[in-house]
Amino acid sequence: VDVGEQYAILRRELQLYNPDYLARPHLVALNKLDTLLQAEGPAALAPETRRLTALLAAAARASAAPGDGPPTSPFAVLPISGMKGKGLRALQEAIAAALADHDA
Repeated sequence: VDVGEQYAILRRELQLYNPDYLARPHLVALNKLDTLLQAEGPAALAPETRRLTALLAAAARASAAPGDGPPTSPFAVLPISGMKGKGLRALQEAIAAALADHDA
């Protein structure tokens, strides 16, 4: 299953649970960064992150139900490797910044 499809499934589940969740700011952490780096090298990271960011924004638009407000796309898409611990500092910083903005 591809990333866009997984994201759309998650958004549908949130819609069923509490539609207000879809309007909240959120970020997406994409695990398995080590797989991409091993297969394609570090140069592939930035273009792949941009591609996936656009894919997730499109999935957010496509999953909006009629009558809902405009869909909220992720404010950040962060590649991580849970296995190797890569990208976790950037993820922590993005979460901290989002919480600080929310509290302000």
